[in-house]
Amino acid sequence: MVAIFKVDDSTVDIVHSTYKDNPYVDAEYAKALEKMIDEDINYYHVYTLGEWGRLENLILTNYTLVDSLPEKWDAWCYGLDFGYTNPTVLMKVVRAGDKLYWHECLCQSKMTNSDLIERLSHFERGDIYADWAEPQRIQEIRGAGYSVFEANKDVRLGLDACRRQTIHITKSSTTTIKQIRAYRRKKDKNGIILEEPLKLQDDTIDAGRYGMMGLVSRFGFATARPMPSEPIKSLDFGGGTGNRILDRWLRRGS
Repeated sequence: MVAIFKVDDSTVDIVHSTYKDNPYVDAEYAKALEKMIDEDINYYHVYTLGEWGRLENLILTNYTLVDSLPEKWDAWCYGLDFGYTNPTVLMKVVRAGDKLYWHECLCQSKMTNSDLIERLSHFERGDIYADWAEPQRIQEIRGAGYSVFEANKDVRLGLDACRRQTIHITKSSTTTIKQIRAYRRKKDKNGIILEEPLKLQDDTIDAGRYGMMGLVSRFGFATARPMPSEPIKSLDFGGGTGNRILDRWLRRGS
């Protein structure tokens, strides 16, 4: 139902609507919106009931917008977050000197693996750190000739790494900018802030986190000015060199 309210001078209308008024909202997304009442009451009022809310409990605030990626860089890779109803996201993560950059290369829903492989052919080839929840998709992409490695999906560790340096996001990365501005911690019905992010419209953040963890684990943090000696290769997240480098930098910043 859409309600229209008259403002004092009768020249402005305020239209209030909810997801129920949107014929393009699918059942899966509607279900996710209804679940907000148990995961974050503020988001429930905003996204489900269409009411005013407050911007609070933001997780990533240390970012800035830039016109483009630098012409020269030390190291880079892609972070890939699979989706279908939710968008598939390919994020280019670049380290140039003491700066870190995110560039949204792809953010599109309803993509099959064939669609994704075709789109990958339009981008510069580089190592890809992907969500390993769908190994069959990974193997198909590898079969097409792409270097795909398992992403470190530790959310706490990844967000801790993201918060330790400024993220430079290209202005053309519109969905990333929208999502990072709303990326926040859960708050339950009692108003208690939980130490975990709200899982809603966070696809670009996940892709950026996967790529960033690949760079950090290989070379350390950009702010430490590490000097890479070779191209990025696959990492060992089972306690090998990559994990030791990451743990050392995290302890140093504690």
